[in-house]
Amino acid sequence: MAANKSLLLLPGDGIGPEVMSQVKRVIEWMDRRRAVRFEISEDLVGGAAIDAHGVPLADATLEKALVVDAVLFGAVGGPKWDNLDFKIKPERGLLRLRKDLGLFANLRPAICFEALADASTLKREVVEGLDILILREVQRLSQEDGVNLSGIKRILELELAERRSRQLLAEMHAEVSQLRAQLESTRAVAARLAGMIRSRPDAAELVPVHHFSRSGHPESAHGITGEPGQTAAAVDLGSPPSAAGNAAGTG
Repeated sequence: MAANKSLLLLPGDGIGPEVMSQVKRVIEWMDRRRAVRFEISEDLVGGAAIDAHGVPLADATLEKALVVDAVLFGAVGGPKWDNLDFKIKPERGLLRLRKDLGLFANLRPAICFEALADASTLKREVVEGLDILILREVQRLSQEDGVNLSGIKRILELELAERRSRQLLAEMHAEVSQLRAQLESTRAVAARLAGMIRSRPDAAELVPVHHFSRSGHPESAHGITGEPGQTAAAVDLGSPPSAAGNAAGTG
């Protein structure tokens, strides 16, 4: 079977190669058991690219990223490269990918599977049922980029670009929230119908649709982190400020 999609794997540094090895297992499973095949290529980014090429992202690697259907990225950075000049630190490879690929959104799903509810540091009644998706703007420019700007025109250009990014993120938030609401409604309908069919094979009544509420406010992040399982089914957090996005996304 011909490949359906092309993927570029960029394992990077640290835990990146370990995670990417499991990604490859999933891809191989999809190739064997599903009607989809992937054309896979792999390259270096971050510290691994610095060691091999002297830069955190080679031009040839970026060219590959621009033509494939998707880039699977691991992680970059580590103590080995901490003392390098900021302009060639591993993280600059990630920033260049984001900028040149026009990336603007970071989607952070958080799901608690039933079998793992007791493994959480939170009590089961707090974390059970967790299913949220946090959308936040990705950082494409470093503080150094801002310091080195020359002229008010360049500053205005950057501000307009960031405004456009926020607009795109808001549009994605609305679209993703709608898709998640439809998915949740489908799950609810399927569960209700399954129950009715077991008790009443001739049941044909309409099933109420579940609706989501969304918020982009920092207070919602704090509310979610307080009782994630209670708010998970009802709240999507979109386009939060960085501090709130980090707190909700990694806390």
